[in-house]
Amino acid sequence: MKISHYLTATFILLPYHIHNNSPFDAFTYDQGPQFLELYYSGRASWNEETETLLFPGSSTSPANVLKQSASKVKDYLSFAKRNAFIMPDLPQFDPTVCKSHVAQCCWSRDRQANDNNGNCNSPYDSNCIDKDAGDNTDLCYNKLSVAPYANGIDANGFSIYDHEGPIHCHGFAWAAEDREITSRYKANALFFVSMYDHMYQRGYVENIPGSPMCGCVEHVSIILLLTWLDDVIMILFIAMMMI
Repeated sequence: MKISHYLTATFILLPYHIHNNSPFDAFTYDQGPQFLELYYSGRASWNEETETLLFPGSSTSPANVLKQSASKVKDYLSFAKRNAFIMPDLPQFDPTVCKSHVAQCCWSRDRQANDNNGNCNSPYDSNCIDKDAGDNTDLCYNKLSVAPYANGIDANGFSIYDHEGPIHCHGFAWAAEDREITSRYKANALFFVSMYDHMYQRGYVENIPGSPMCGCVEHVSIILLLTWLDDVIMILFIAMMMI
């Protein structure tokens, strides 16, 4: 795996002395009890909807506006500075499977215009139909047997991609020791990477077919290139929050 380091100074974590543990569904409870399971498999409203002036929208009031439907993601960014999140209780984040302590998210679609990411443009109903996320990844193959909950079938086959089209992936890692900083706040990294930075800010959504949108590398597609959230950057931001 070839790695390019992600050095943009936008990642936010917690001061080391904060110990509050908050469940991940604290800010998605109004979406229903299965929302996180569906979301991290690449489904649910935040992934599947696109802004539209058609019904149930109108010429003066668009429907499915991402910044509105996912507004709590922005609200919880400040909450994430003061609280440690708990990893979602989902198969792709099962600690007995995540032996490498590495997770990644891969997105195949862009649903938000005017953010300088991907090729979704306005007007949405003509220029944001099945548009692509910014390409940073070479997708190799996908083992269907590792994530039947994401592909909907119990299969042992695999998919090989020669010309997969634009795919955007982003990964992060944490230490094996539970009390080490990157391990304690790995769920905050997941929140930032998956929900805030890529979905809310860039509009990147949906999964690679047959693979969960986000998960430990043991459960996701095999890729050659992704953007990486550097452990050094994570620690630097924890230190900055303590000043």
